[in-house]
Amino acid sequence: MKSLVVYTCLPDTLAALFPLPKTGGLPTHVTLCWVGRFAQDGDHFDRACAALSGLALSEVVTLGCLNYFAADKGRIAHVTVDTVRGDGLVAVNAVVVDLLRRAGLEPDDTFKEGFNPHVTLGWLRPRAVWTGDPPEGQWTIEGFEVRHGFKHARFHSV
Repeated sequence: MKSLVVYTCLPDTLAALFPLPKTGGLPTHVTLCWVGRFAQDGDHFDRACAALSGLALSEVVTLGCLNYFAADKGRIAHVTVDTVRGDGLVAVNAVVVDLLRRAGLEPDDTFKEGFNPHVTLGWLRPRAVWTGDPPEGQWTIEGFEVRHGFKHARFHSV
């Protein structure tokens, strides 16, 4: 069983500011939708790619503030990702989830506090705090990627 995820990568110059060059085998990224864990011999990846192939994505985003998520054995330090206009990535998440559902996939993209765009800094023990300043920067997201184990596809909106 491998994770099927829709995400967008940070530009190399910003990714280099993060201490974790790869999380879960992925480059430094912002998750747009975690679909779930599936066997790789199914058609989940192909259905996800077909469903999302027409999605155009162009959002100007900034790295925001340091924050934490609760985790099973501690907590996750992360930097929020904010859009310059409105609720951009929250709206993108809703569109991605809708397109995947129309393709017969049921994303397991349920978060207690709702979808919260972020970049992970690290996993910490309970009550531990992140030491150091969170990275700062701004970029334009102009595409996304879909990964399911060794299967990978890139989609550019430009």
